[in-house]
Amino acid sequence: MDKPSRPTNLNDLALRIRSLKGQARRSSGRYLAEGLRLVETAMQSGAEIEELILSQGFERAHPGKAQAWRKHYIVSVVPDKLFTKLADTVTPQGVMSVLPQPAPDRERFTNARTLVILDNLRDPGNLGTILRSAQATAVDGVVLSSGCVDAYSPKVVRSAMGAHFYVPLWQDASWEQIKELCQLVPATLADMHSGELYWQADWSAPTALIISNEAFGASPEAAALASRTVHLPMLGNTESLNAAMAATVLLYEILRQRSQATAQ
Repeated sequence: MDKPSRPTNLNDLALRIRSLKGQARRSSGRYLAEGLRLVETAMQSGAEIEELILSQGFERAHPGKAQAWRKHYIVSVVPDKLFTKLADTVTPQGVMSVLPQPAPDRERFTNARTLVILDNLRDPGNLGTILRSAQATAVDGVVLSSGCVDAYSPKVVRSAMGAHFYVPLWQDASWEQIKELCQLVPATLADMHSGELYWQADWSAPTALIISNEAFGASPEAAALASRTVHLPMLGNTESLNAAMAATVLLYEILRQRSQATAQ
């Protein structure tokens, strides 16, 4: 049986969708995932989808999908011109979904083996890439300090390519909350200039990896929490490494060491 249709008041729908592209997104507890690949990834992951919004053109081009989706989701269909105005992409595919922002499972974070703590990370593309790397390396959760970019902004969701549906997030965590977490999962601070070489460090124990803003370095709050510091050597004239690249290198080193230990 099809899900009950929601009467589509186009003005109300447009206001709801536009609010999720702006500051009201945080207070609403919802976010948008736009594009066929993202929407289908959300479905495959079992993520809760509150509503699907389709353009009339998409429904005409994919009648089978639209019909199948109506059996499981609330579907609203809007004129193509309106969808284009609501979309965040230049050439929209005609499908987007509204999803709830999951509340962090505190117990899962405190019992984690690998966490990533982001310290005032501001760039949406960097965050999206870090989330993809976290998913690829089976990170247990990503914690964002209150100074970070919104993890559910359209740019971050798009660049993460579905990682939101698999990687637990704790957004707007206070430094007091992060401190309590690091008392259970010891923190390692990534640095470009000081500390132990990252490949010489022992990553066998549970670790909360702190990745800071590449332009400004670690905040005093983050530095105070670290029980150790590791660094990635810079052999050229580059002053710093992209935060997402640094996180990816370190996460794969953690995975490499633990995989070798398991195989022995």
